[in-house]
Amino acid sequence: MPFDFLALKPSATGFGESSAVCITTPFLSTVAPSISARSAGAISFVFIYIVPPSLTELSERLHNRGTDAKEVIDKRLSLACSELALAHRYDYIVVNDDLAEASEKVASILRAEACKITRNKEQIQYIYKQYKESKEK
Repeated sequence: MPFDFLALKPSATGFGESSAVCITTPFLSTVAPSISARSAGAISFVFIYIVPPSLTELSERLHNRGTDAKEVIDKRLSLACSELALAHRYDYIVVNDDLAEASEKVASILRAEACKITRNKEQIQYIYKQYKESKEK
């Protein structure tokens, strides 16, 4: 079953306990990130927007899946343009034209985000403290 929203636990991302990753498909405007969502308490979010390569491809995928009624598919297709207009609210966009490539892009984003200084403050402070102590000896 396809997902419309996926929130990964911090342990799955390597970002630490005060982080979350939100991955959405283009059909869930109610979850489109806002400034308030980005700074919800002490939690840091990464928003990844996954889109099909075209409306035609989306239509084919939905019909071939065979899981939704025609009315549901028609509604999703009619919302596609307005949903895509929200892409600027996300940190990253991944075009899902090839599943393996799209998966690798998402994995690369998560690896890069895990390396951000803001996510590694405690480790940096620990290393700095070690350097400082070794110079004092």
